[in-house]
Amino acid sequence: MFRVLVVDDEPAAVEYICSMIEKKCPDLTISATAENGREGLLKFHEYMPDLIISDVKMPIMDGLDMIKAIKDSGEQV
Repeated sequence: MFRVLVVDDEPAAVEYICSMIEKKCPDLTISATAENGREGLLKFHEYMPDLIISDVKMPIMDGLDMIKAIKDSGEQV
């Protein structure tokens, strides 16, 4: 099973993405969700997902800054 982290500031979007993954991708498991990039970064280090699905434009830290921070930390996604 591949672990997925879903990061989006819109709860309806997170719910929709998670439901589509559960219905269409049985080999994927939702490990965690986050409401912004900063929370996503913390959840990444906690859960070490195989895949991140993220919104780009979010408050606090956007998706691109989150991915840059993950890359700069030396961890591999």
